[in-house]
Amino acid sequence: RHLKALAAAGARPVAVTRRPEAAAELHAAGVATATDLASAGASACVVASETARHAADAEAAFALGLDVLVEKPLAPDSAQGRLLADAAKRHDRRAYVACVMRFSPSLALVKERLPELGALHAVRAECRSYLPDWRPGRDYKAGYSADAAQGGVLRDLVHEVDYCGWLFGFPARATGSAANLGRLGIQADEAAEILWALPGGGALSIGLDYLTRRARRGLVADGERGTLVWDALNGTVTLTPLSGPARSDSRPEDVDARFLAQAKAFLGELNGHRDERMTTLEDGVKALNVLDAARKGFS
Repeated sequence: RHLKALAAAGARPVAVTRRPEAAAELHAAGVATATDLASAGASACVVASETARHAADAEAAFALGLDVLVEKPLAPDSAQGRLLADAAKRHDRRAYVACVMRFSPSLALVKERLPELGALHAVRAECRSYLPDWRPGRDYKAGYSADAAQGGVLRDLVHEVDYCGWLFGFPARATGSAANLGRLGIQADEAAEILWALPGGGALSIGLDYLTRRARRGLVADGERGTLVWDALNGTVTLTPLSGPARSDSRPEDVDARFLAQAKAFLGELNGHRDERMTTLEDGVKALNVLDAARKGFS
């Protein structure tokens, strides 16, 4: 998706992969390939390797003078994320985290409508789906999602933590829980709950799992002047004020369109055009802090 999006955005992407069979497939599809990053002739880099390799691969790109977009999550934990952020500063490189949900057109509508609620007292975000359905025809137990060292719902579904931090502010302190319920035969966490305080009072909670057969994604925000409901799967935002009729609007959701918007924003950043939707390394580390806190359990 990154290769396709970058090409559509006007860049000339070169794929660097450690898997010979993948290189052959890409070459056959007309995608330029290189055996290593140094020979790619690039000016910027998207790191879309396994989560455990993000730090090493991004640092290698920094050392070559490349600006970087790192796939989410930034790293397996906040300690490694901070080291990566330090490396970017040391090499004087621009770097971002690929949190593509920020480029959802219906989430943009959520951001636009939230002020109409006034002071918030409760926000509930969810992302629930069934891991075996993610990639039909592939063994989900062999993927990185099943790997306790780099997968699990907390890392895989960090989008919810990222966009909640973007919309409502990242917390100074969070708590939560993560559990493997033994339903999927994997080692990674299958379900998680996260809780943090909203600015000015109130609470924000996030529910994540790999177990729900009928997928759902979105949020409900309750404030002093009404309630906002976002159905992220259908791209629908419904605002119900305390008085007057509910107002519902839809914005089409398309994964490839989100990746294209992110690619354009990344290329724009490289040319000095700031886009607030781009996730900074600072925000990437803040999200990892939340995930680390959730792993420690409620306290």
